[in-house]
Amino acid sequence: STQTPWGNVFQIPAILTREGIHNGFFKDWEELKATYWSANFIPVTDGHPRNNINVPISAKENIEFIRGFVSDIKADETDKTIKGTINIFDSSRNNNLIEEIQSGKKIDGSIGFFTDEFQVNGEWNGQKFEGLELNILYDHFAILPKGHGACSQPLCGLGLNMSDDKTTNTITTTTTTTDSPSGTVHSVPGYTWPTISTGTISIPS
Repeated sequence: STQTPWGNVFQIPAILTREGIHNGFFKDWEELKATYWSANFIPVTDGHPRNNINVPISAKENIEFIRGFVSDIKADETDKTIKGTINIFDSSRNNNLIEEIQSGKKIDGSIGFFTDEFQVNGEWNGQKFEGLELNILYDHFAILPKGHGACSQPLCGLGLNMSDDKTTNTITTTTTTTDSPSGTVHSVPGYTWPTISTGTISIPS
């Protein structure tokens, strides 16, 4: 394990998300670049947190959900991915989770996040989407069994290659538009932005 100011952790490089269509909604690269800062130090969970009636909730509602944290977030222009380091606390409570990761049973991941969803049909790289996700605010990164992520291996997940340079890469975006909600930087042209309905947490089923 690796020593940090928050205790010893088991560290794994990961791709958290990337530009593309996930669960029918398009995540645009300019949006990911503009909001990836909010993924630094979000909780890591074992599966997506749910309440006692099985409704998805924020990982920050109960400290029992938290198995670790995400660090060293960077936006990689070369493959349009958001990468980081998954830190799992080296404690007896996490022994089974660490073993499942090391054995390859749990090597996928999925971001839980708040977003403004815009219902608009479009196409990206020959794939159709039914909406856009903007104003992304990351809540947690859930570790999942192999094959269960909305963006799963080999496109996203644990243990995927990342640069040895773990310095957070701060990207300053200069392209802005006047018609996008809340001044969000984006690169999807030709849409009239509808009224925003905020506060939807987007968690894959």
